[in-house]
Amino acid sequence: MYKARVSRGFWSVVKDLMVQNYSLLENERLRQGYYIIRNALDPLIGKRITRQDFDYFAGLDPEKPDQAYSYYTQDAWTHLERKGYKRPEAKPSGSLWVHGGVRVSIEDFWRVWDQARGFIFTEKSGEKLERLTMFGWVIIEPDKGFPTRRIREKCKQDGRPVIAVHDADESGTGIFRALGHETIRTTHLDIAIDDVTDLGLRWEDVKRLGLPVIPEVDKHKKTRSERCELESLVLLTTKHGIENPFLNYVLFRMAEENITISPTETEKRELLKSHIVSSIVGQLEGLVYPVVDEFVDGLEFEPDKAVSVFSRGGGSIELDDLEDIIKEISSKMEKNALWKYESDYDTQARELISAKFLSLIAGNPHV
Repeated sequence: MYKARVSRGFWSVVKDLMVQNYSLLENERLRQGYYIIRNALDPLIGKRITRQDFDYFAGLDPEKPDQAYSYYTQDAWTHLERKGYKRPEAKPSGSLWVHGGVRVSIEDFWRVWDQARGFIFTEKSGEKLERLTMFGWVIIEPDKGFPTRRIREKCKQDGRPVIAVHDADESGTGIFRALGHETIRTTHLDIAIDDVTDLGLRWEDVKRLGLPVIPEVDKHKKTRSERCELESLVLLTTKHGIENPFLNYVLFRMAEENITISPTETEKRELLKSHIVSSIVGQLEGLVYPVVDEFVDGLEFEPDKAVSVFSRGGGSIELDDLEDIIKEISSKMEKNALWKYESDYDTQARELISAKFLSLIAGNPHV
């Protein structure tokens, strides 16, 4: 597919340049490294490559401007990886929904890693699953449907639950395979996650729920002629008044697979420590900031600016009284603690599934 557009041996030249410039490439993002190689090819025009070769690599082909970059990132680098070189990371793109339904960039994955109960990869509509973050799940929606290699590698090493949610089509099935199975381009990396649960839209559920189907894209028509998108679940709202049918479907499938919905259980002593500290610190912030604001606002300053400030003594703060107050507050909080268990969270989650949805997916549309 690629050689028809370039001279014989062109990609060998590119791979040689990648090896020669590896010390530069390994410290840059994948896209930045591409420009390093593009620049290195320029002096070789008319010597080892043609102008057409260069234009093709540079993305100047009007028909398929991204084809050469795709080959560079996927095939050329795979060739070098098999020889022991490490492929640079592409810039991660997409969204995460974390505790409280907060949406952040997928680049913040490492910041939220420790607080996650498990990870739900979804092709689309990640915001529809944000309710699951209250149970400790992190919702991951990469822009192009596939998680980055580093995320897969991290999840494989960790062992927390991983779920794949996708359309009923060949591309959707590919997302599940990319998570839990080695592919031609990653088999040498050993990053397939050992235990991924596939909660993709099933064809039997498409039929029971009466969802519309559309033609499969041309490249997959040899396998299947039709496909069904998760977005079509919205029709359960317009036809049957079911609120957030996407969440209903995922919760139903989680129950079918006996996936524990709750956050990971922790020793009570550690939970109590964390709860007391976060509660007291939060209340202190609410008290300290207004008092300090009022004090500083009442001072007179010369109309100039500075970049930093340092204190020169002023005496230490006596904290004995505060320590006694913290002990007293902690004691009251311990006596009034209300504990939640996995069974409590599971029951709460199951109650989010609409009775009408359960009836429809059981094949009883008129109930």
